[in-house]
Amino acid sequence: MQASLKHPEENINWNRSAQMGAVGFTIAGPLGFAFILWMQNHIMPQSPASRLAITTKITLDQVLGCIVWQAALLALDESYRQSAGDAWNKMKVSLRRECDGVDEGRWGAAKKRA
Repeated sequence: MQASLKHPEENINWNRSAQMGAVGFTIAGPLGFAFILWMQNHIMPQSPASRLAITTKITLDQVLGCIVWQAALLALDESYRQSAGDAWNKMKVSLRRECDGVDEGRWGAAKKRA
């Protein structure tokens, strides 16, 4: 029996799928291809098939891909943009709490001594 990865209540957003396909065809594909050619000529050209060279190229390719696709989703999908903004705001609040705790803890004691 094959498990379904899709929830039955979810519908495919064909408009977003078409927009992301257009981004892939017009931006991500050509940019990724040019980036791969650039990496072949500039990242360890003396040993392009070494483990380090391949690992570096794959990592850089994935970072570039993540940036391109996240930018595309943020630009095209309002609900994704809202979710990303909410996550960003929660992270900022959490970091501020952590930093305030550090300031009041170790750093506060050091300031009192000075």
